[in-house]
Amino acid sequence: MAIKKAILNKVVSGVTYEVYPKTSSDIVTYSKTVEGSTVDTTVAAELAALATAIANGDAASLQAVNDLKQLVFDFQDGETISTTYDTIREIAAFLDQNDESIGQLAALITDVGHASTPESAEGAGDGVAATGLHLAVETNAANIAALQEANGTNVTKTYDGTAAANGHLFLDGTDTTVYDDTDLNNRLGASTDEAAAAGTTAWSRIKNAEADIDTLEAGLGVASANADAEGTTAWSRIKNAETDIDTLQAAVGAATDTADAEGTTAWARIKALEEVEATKVEDGTSNGYIKVNGTDDAIQVYDDTDLWASVGRSSDTAAAAGTTAWARIKNAETDIDNLEAGLGTSGDAANASGTTAWSRILNAETDIDTLETSLGTKADSAATDTAWGHINALEAEEDQVQLVTALPATPSEDVLYMVEIQ
Repeated sequence: MAIKKAILNKVVSGVTYEVYPKTSSDIVTYSKTVEGSTVDTTVAAELAALATAIANGDAASLQAVNDLKQLVFDFQDGETISTTYDTIREIAAFLDQNDESIGQLAALITDVGHASTPESAEGAGDGVAATGLHLAVETNAANIAALQEANGTNVTKTYDGTAAANGHLFLDGTDTTVYDDTDLNNRLGASTDEAAAAGTTAWSRIKNAEADIDTLEAGLGVASANADAEGTTAWSRIKNAETDIDTLQAAVGAATDTADAEGTTAWARIKALEEVEATKVEDGTSNGYIKVNGTDDAIQVYDDTDLWASVGRSSDTAAAAGTTAWARIKNAETDIDNLEAGLGTSGDAANASGTTAWSRILNAETDIDTLETSLGTKADSAATDTAWGHINALEAEEDQVQLVTALPATPSEDVLYMVEIQ
């Protein structure tokens, strides 16, 4: 397993501390070579083995101690410091020969420094401040105490095999809410929401508006629909009415038609009658009949039975399956009036429960505008009070634990830094 050496750094009350976690020698790994192979043990086990070996008079261990003693004192057999350097000249010669080592020893003493001593009870200012390594040790002890008092929190995304939900983190193993987007999700809803004119989510209103528009489009039909007196769309009925009116206009003809007693239009027949020489004409016994020069037998001038049957009268009842033009026209007028009422106008007030298509469409547009405003755009800053602004703010937050090669110039109090040891 790869090993990464690092120093922990944490900002506490504006001060950056190096954190020294406490450990035990029985969990610190020590690797040594035994008969050409690397063996892993612990520092505690190795020290215990060494102490046992020395206590039992192990020859190898005792020899190692004697070798160390020889390296330290460099005396010949039977020599002691009192016999080897028992004159000032010998000591001076030794110091001259080891001047560099003495200087290094002095520097080492300076680096180690001395521990602090408290001021006496008399308060005479005789306290001494720590220096060198002693100062660093005492400072670190104070810093560690401050960290312990601050009671740092372990922050993780996953704890005990369980991943925290969106907007949550585990703080010392406790599932904690960092942010809650429930209200936003409740307002937005989901694409699976049921369409509802009084729905409480944007999706339910949008889908309801789509259903209303689909129904309206289905009712309107399209311009390419076939004319049909029984049609289920406005376009099919309107085109059927247009066909009926065209047929009626063809049968009536126009004032410019040529007079023709056998003509196919009412105008042609009427103009043919107008061209007949003056004759005493009287009403006949029934519609379409006349008496000519007092004849007793009524002469039929025209027969409008079929025309009246087809055209009908303005008093006919509107009927989608009516047998007269007037019944169909009046039914078409009613359908058109209903369609216009259902459509409404662009001036209708927006209303989620409106009775016109325009009121529903305008309400849907308002809801969509509100939704767009609440959502914002991806370019919104982290300080913007929109969904995108909050998302960008969360994405901009630093990781709670960071492995870095060097401590930042301005470390954050919310981050535990692991500074890699090169």
